Amino acid sequence: MSIPLRIHGPAIITFNGVSYYFKTGLKGSIKRNRAKIEVDAFGQIAEVAKDCVVEFTGTPAGAIRSGDIAGQMPFGPGAVGSSIFGASDVPLVVQTINDGAAITWTRGAISKYAPMLLSATMGTIYKGDMTFSCLMASTFTPTSTTAWKSITSSAFGDTTFDPSKVRMSQYVAAWGSSSPYNAMISQDGFAFDPVIATDNISVDNYGIIDMVLKSVVGTCKFKPANLTEAQIDTLVNLQGSTAWLPGQAIGDGGNDLVITGSHLTATLKMAGAVDYELMYATGKLRAGEVAFASATTFTSGVPNPVFTFAVS
Repeated sequence: MSIPLRIHGPAIITFNGVSYYFKTGLKGSIKRNRAKIEVDAFGQIAEVAKDCVVEFTGTPAGAIRSGDIAGQMPFGPGAVGSSIFGASDVPLVVQTINDGAAITWTRGAISKYAPMLLSATMGTIYKGDMTFSCLMASTFTPTSTTAWKSITSSAFGDTTFDPSKVRMSQYVAAWGSSSPYNAMISQDGFAFDPVIATDNISVDNYGIIDMVLKSVVGTCKFKPANLTEAQIDTLVNLQGSTAWLPGQAIGDGGNDLVITGSHLTATLKMAGAVDYELMYATGKLRAGEVAFASATTFTSGVPNPVFTFAVS
């Protein structure tokens, strides 16, 4: 018995004009849900195929380029209710680097954003996986030999990787213009999480035929290194005349949380500090993690972005 020698090695994804490189590899998963056929006298006697989704997950390498960041986070609140796959099929190509194979998935989409870590020393800007989802071609002919994918021989030729763009940076956060909240620094970086949720649309004969955008939200968490306990109390409106009352909306303070570094500025729109932690221990700074959440604003009835990114 022979074993193929070239069935290992790294790959990149090319999707919608952006090439994605990954920190620790790319994982592909074919996820098929099944339904049971059961008979009381015998229990489960068979399973039938119900639906299928293919997912690719990986932590982006962290290139700070406007095209990469915009490509990785294409949806805003204005797209809620729309298909994440768009009006026409967009192919997703997995290009292997060593063995010269291009695996083209007929219909791809970004279904999960990668959480970010903005830090000078804790790692490049992504701290977790993003997810690409693939479905059958929208012609819905499952017996077609290219209904899902095709494999061709193609030598690796991508030239978009620029190591000078994969960098860490010192970051400072500002919430409003008043001191000390206009120059907050963190103990271990700013965990900035852009989050989308989706819903599946299924048809009995074909399984999942589409995924629609359900929501877009953003959060940011960090441990302040230059705020006192009393200053954090004020930041989260714990008590006094500015205390947050039950029923009061996050973002009523009217300030964005703006995190600025040498190469990237990340903004959480209409942010409010919702909770925090304290640490009383030898060798530990008092301030624990402060969490900010966002609110959606509207202009003439149209929702504005929840978070924005500017590359310098």
